[in-house]
Amino acid sequence: MIRRLQKGTTTAQEAQQATEALNQIAGQRLPSRQAPPQPKAGFKPQVGDRVRIPRLGQTAEVLSNPDADGELTVRFGQMKMMISLVDVESLQGEKAEVPQKPKPVEPAPPPPPPAPKIRTSRNTIDLRGNRIADAEDTLDRAIAKADQGPLWIIHGHGTGKLRQGVQEFLKRHPQVERYEFAEQSDGGTGVTIAYIQ
Repeated sequence: MIRRLQKGTTTAQEAQQATEALNQIAGQRLPSRQAPPQPKAGFKPQVGDRVRIPRLGQTAEVLSNPDADGELTVRFGQMKMMISLVDVESLQGEKAEVPQKPKPVEPAPPPPPPAPKIRTSRNTIDLRGNRIADAEDTLDRAIAKADQGPLWIIHGHGTGKLRQGVQEFLKRHPQVERYEFAEQSDGGTGVTIAYIQ
């Protein structure tokens, strides 16, 4: 190609084509024209290693191993500083291996509260006037037939013995998740709501 150009009878177009051909050959053959290989990650700096800090244009000595956040202490000259592993590479150009932090596991959102149940004749039992033994038997049958959710138990105020007996029974019953007094507008302490599971 060069010899043809030296002979002298070339046009500008041929000269341009020759220049492009030479640049293409130079790009393939000359090491200075080839893109430098990308440094591999995998370098783990240890105390005492020499590392390069490209953004500062410095070579430094490692004084501490990387912490959990991926930072280490280095010294260059009289100066010490904390630096991230991202900013460090080996003298051979290997990038430092940055530890991957585990992603925090987000807790599952709590289930939405159940829709409030409406008090009906199917989920209400009236025990007023019963003795404790009879009330426990009636209540046990009602719990066995009840749907999951609240069961309103009307025991009234009276002497408080029936209320106390009903709540002791609910405390021991395996299907009862919890119980509480009704709202004041719904009977207050004269009604216990048992939550059946």
